[in-house]
Amino acid sequence: MFSLRLLMVLFGEVRLECYSVSNSEGDLKDLTDLSERSIIPCERSMDTILRKDSKPIILTPTVNNIHKVIAEKDSAFFDCLIPPYDNNCHFYNVKKLIDSKKDIYELECTGSHPDDSYHTVRRQYSGEKFYPSGDHKKNF
Repeated sequence: MFSLRLLMVLFGEVRLECYSVSNSEGDLKDLTDLSERSIIPCERSMDTILRKDSKPIILTPTVNNIHKVIAEKDSAFFDCLIPPYDNNCHFYNVKKLIDSKKDIYELECTGSHPDDSYHTVRRQYSGEKFYPSGDHKKNF
């Protein structure tokens, strides 16, 4: 069972790089039957800069189902799993470009724990107050 994800920038600027799993015919598919595979062919489906004024991005089980967020500046972003969701998060490394015309890359599944290249820097949020419900009187 895989869910949708919503990603939006609260402040700052991030680079979003997404891959969509493809089979040998180039058709997109979800990760449900691929979780045990170590090498996965993927189409780079998005490589963009997102800012506070950017529209939220929807990641689905078949489109942009593997993603990487890189802070270009001090940033805060909201990355939300929309139920029903599967808690089995897997990490991947881009190994090599295998088809430059179709922008297909070989990704290697590194398991359910990040490798040494993964890191998150946590800082005190100093941006505008964010009220998901739109109710500015509500305390969170």
